[in-house]
Amino acid sequence: MQYFPPHRNAVTVGQFYDQWLKQTQRDQDLIPFNPGVILAYMYVGILFAKENWFDVLPDIDASVAGPQWGLEKLRVAAPKEPNPSLKYVLRRIRNALGHGNLEVKIPETGLTRDNLFDVVMVKFWDQDQRDRTDTFEAEMPLNGIFRLVKQLQSVIHKEVRQKY
Repeated sequence: MQYFPPHRNAVTVGQFYDQWLKQTQRDQDLIPFNPGVILAYMYVGILFAKENWFDVLPDIDASVAGPQWGLEKLRVAAPKEPNPSLKYVLRRIRNALGHGNLEVKIPETGLTRDNLFDVVMVKFWDQDQRDRTDTFEAEMPLNGIFRLVKQLQSVIHKEVRQKY
């Protein structure tokens, strides 16, 4: 049984992309978007990092963490923590990732190469199993997540360099 046509190695990336645009009935020149890549990036950049280096994070208020942390467009609903710290937000985002409680929200219209990282949102939710009233919901754009991971990795890298 043959899964791919024999000429598949002769197909250029451009031809493949043109066919993808046609099959998805796109009328704009967009890059193919893969939420799985974003999820993998968050798993390695947040979940794994939080598990191993949580103690090196600054214990600061998330609302004043600065643009390098990417949280300026973060929306949080945490009734038991009305003024969440950076550590709290990262711990609850980590919990959401660990339990698969997230959604990558891609707008049906208006998505362009220029606004992709501003309009694609990731929503996280977490509930404490010992206290069902302790809930957490957060939503932020991809560009915020990218900066969050970059800054988290920067703090960790600095700690590792100083320690070893």
